[in-house]
Amino acid sequence: MRYWISIALLLAAALPVWSQRPAAIRRSSLPIWTGQQVGGARALNLEAYYDPQTDEILLRAPGDGSGEVRYDRFRIPAQPRPHVRSTVTPSGDGSFVYRYQLVDVSADHPRTTAFSLLVPGGDVTPQAEAAVWNLHTEQTNQPDRTTFRNFGTLARLVWTRPAGGSAPGVEIRLVSKLLPGFTSAEAVSSLDPPIPETALARLSPGTRAAVERMLAQRGAYHPVVLAPLFAAETPKQIVAGSFHFGISRLVTRRELNGEGEFVRAVLPLLDYAARSNVVLSSEIERLEPSTDLEREIKQALLVALR
Repeated sequence: MRYWISIALLLAAALPVWSQRPAAIRRSSLPIWTGQQVGGARALNLEAYYDPQTDEILLRAPGDGSGEVRYDRFRIPAQPRPHVRSTVTPSGDGSFVYRYQLVDVSADHPRTTAFSLLVPGGDVTPQAEAAVWNLHTEQTNQPDRTTFRNFGTLARLVWTRPAGGSAPGVEIRLVSKLLPGFTSAEAVSSLDPPIPETALARLSPGTRAAVERMLAQRGAYHPVVLAPLFAAETPKQIVAGSFHFGISRLVTRRELNGEGEFVRAVLPLLDYAARSNVVLSSEIERLEPSTDLEREIKQALLVALR
């Protein structure tokens, strides 16, 4: 039971908002457009539809006095697919350096225009390596459950590509005394609202809510990354649960080999730690990673579960 409580706390803390649905496969909160809805005695002429063939939302246009029903189309932004590498290393003064390397590698996807992380507010310091991208911090009202502090909230760090920026990616560095865990970052191809407020304002409240649920799925990719999450006093079973979650997600995404020796050895160790709050440090030391990603995960484990 304690194990599942730990996992629930972890997920509530580390994955508070972002949808994980791929952009091309959406759960529609709107009626599906088939092209047969306009005209005729049986036409419903609803306020809004979703067209899965074009990945567009259709909103009924204002009447022009002719009695003809027309729809304006708004395309949901496409999803970028950057390669994101994250690492963590001790700095020698009790803090840790978190590095992120984001590179757009696929010509079949739009380039990333913004990258963001949710972190405990006030405990993370961005460094100057990402100066070529613009950085701003957004305070959220989402409770910070990673440090067991009263009234703490999470902050969203957002890096945006400058207008005209042509570099294929960005390198980011953060410094924090918080221990690492796995979470989902967010990469988007556009920050501009795909539907203007004037068009949304014409909708009834129920239809507008359905449209906004569709837009929440827009063009976002959620790489699994290491991030500064946990205070030193956080129970190790919660930290272990974070790593179990992250490694399992990376296996599901085929970024890690689930049948490889490293994964088959590390997941039982993390499962045991999450259930018992006992870390088998010597067993973690003996893990033998065979890829760069596995080596980075082992390094983060040694930092987080020391």
